[in-house]
Amino acid sequence: MGQLTEQSIATVSSELSTNQARLISAQRNADGTVNVVMVSNTGSTGRTWWWYLGQTTAQISAEVTANNGRIVSLAADRAGGTYTVVMHRSSLA
Repeated sequence: MGQLTEQSIATVSSELSTNQARLISAQRNADGTVNVVMVSNTGSTGRTWWWYLGQTTAQISAEVTANNGRIVSLAADRAGGTYTVVMHRSSLA
């Protein structure tokens, strides 16, 4: 699918929907824009997934537990103190 840099969250969300894609990497910039890498999320490559911005470690831990998730990307936010995370539903039960 591709990479987007310095894009608004709305633009990334639109691109994800238009391209039936999911994120495998995300990084939040100090100005609030994001850099992401997207891949197809259809057919045999389809996954249940989530992404969160501005999360503390406690919030990330809670989301991993609530979603039965597996972190695939974790990046410290450039503004400091929080993280951007991408997770997929764990195939291990």
